[in-house]
Amino acid sequence: MRLQLIMTNSFTLDSDPIIKQMIVSGILWSVGDTLSQLIERFMKRSKDSVEYSVTQTIRIATYAIFLWTPATFYWFSFLENTFPENDTTSIYEIAFERMLCDQLIWAPIVISSLFLWTSLLKGNTLSEALLKLKIEFFPTLKINYFVWPFVQLVNMSIVPVSYRLIFTNLVAIPWTVFLAFKSATSYYLSNRSVAFKNTLSPLEYTKYEKLSQQNDKKNRPLATPRKQTDTHTMTPALDSIETVEVSRISNPFKKIEISGSENGI
Repeated sequence: MRLQLIMTNSFTLDSDPIIKQMIVSGILWSVGDTLSQLIERFMKRSKDSVEYSVTQTIRIATYAIFLWTPATFYWFSFLENTFPENDTTSIYEIAFERMLCDQLIWAPIVISSLFLWTSLLKGNTLSEALLKLKIEFFPTLKINYFVWPFVQLVNMSIVPVSYRLIFTNLVAIPWTVFLAFKSATSYYLSNRSVAFKNTLSPLEYTKYEKLSQQNDKKNRPLATPRKQTDTHTMTPALDSIETVEVSRISNPFKKIEISGSENGI
């Protein structure tokens, strides 16, 4: 017996189902990304050093709205038609076949497309996006297989087909937090650098570390840039001025070579 979900008339998916589910997905994925940024801020234990990144949330939301939701909507319809219900086979056996197909084919596609989408929208090149995907893909897929087979088995067996996407979205908020966090930062990888060094060439690993630092700066602007400028930029410049002035006093006829730092002044 199928699970009968209680829905109001204003939330029915009988008309314009894709449009409504795109809206729902955009909202829920945005919530997941916002939570991921709050978690990241807490883990770094510095409330003043990190600002909320609207652009990161937009990247996640646009992926959910324009790519994931339409594609997954038709994917669920494909599974329903490919593995139809019949009188000779248990619904749970059919659901298991759907879940197996979903996890072997669709899960890798979703993970890959999310990392590529968010990385390219950050302004990275295709080679840089593929490098990040090479490192992130299998650890993420491994964790996926601890969560989603059971969820999709329930989804494919007792949830009506028109509400499976919404059910997936509701269950996926914690998973979205995890994916958004991994796609936006290198925090998770930095604590496992030894393991990832073994999967990359030295050149690839060096390139990835540089890319991760650049992405962290793009997505997490410092809240007090002027303070850093005064500390790290102005002080060396002042030191150069003092050095030049001392050399002039000690030997006023000595030829002074203008360095790059003096040109900056």
